[in-house]
Amino acid sequence: MSKKPIRIVVAVLSGVMVLALTRPLFASEEMRAVSAHSNCTGESTWQLTMNPDIGIETEVHLETGVPDQNWTVAMAYRGKAFFHTVETTEDDGGFEVKHAILDEPGIDQLQFNAVNQSTGERCTGGIEALFR
Repeated sequence: MSKKPIRIVVAVLSGVMVLALTRPLFASEEMRAVSAHSNCTGESTWQLTMNPDIGIETEVHLETGVPDQNWTVAMAYRGKAFFHTVETTEDDGGFEVKHAILDEPGIDQLQFNAVNQSTGERCTGGIEALFR
């Protein structure tokens, strides 16, 4: 039997092993979400996240501890408003809002503002990142 087929199999398996071991390194380097969190003007807390995917996935997460509260939520990218909605807290007293935007060249700046329609409590925050 010739050693040539064995060499080909060993070469292919070696290549597959290299890809299998290095692929997670490349994937984790590409997946670099940026987030910030803080307190609102009352008892509530917020978290704001930008995640590069196809464009940028944005997410605002609010925790109030009180169900059935209406909040007006607005988001802006580089100072330009792109999303506005009213959200109601769920049974656990929280909610999250997700929205995708295009990733423009340069520094990515995301800001948000949320206001409780009953109490007037306000949550504001922002983050910056350079995804490309």
